[in-house]
Amino acid sequence: MRTLLLAGLLGLTLCGQSIAQTTGNDYRHWCETHDPICTSYVVGFTHGLALGDRTIFCPPSAVTNGQIIEVVKAYMRSHPEEHHLEMSTLIYIAVQKAFPCRKSR
Repeated sequence: MRTLLLAGLLGLTLCGQSIAQTTGNDYRHWCETHDPICTSYVVGFTHGLALGDRTIFCPPSAVTNGQIIEVVKAYMRSHPEEHHLEMSTLIYIAVQKAFPCRKSR
């Protein structure tokens, strides 16, 4: 699992920017120009989150990658004042709000 996550992160880094430098503004540009990075960034990041800690967000088992991408895009449309933030932060917040984990009693 660790190898898969590292391979995904390496792929994102090779796309021209380090992950720490990728902002919501970059992501918005990728989506507007129909760049494949628009979808692969969100899918790769959320899969990495799910591999690392299954308590960060808890999507239903039938949720699709397309739905997760739409959740992130909707969050960004609703929060343009946050586009300067790192994209990883924006994805994290979006999926956590959309798919919160139930607290165990």
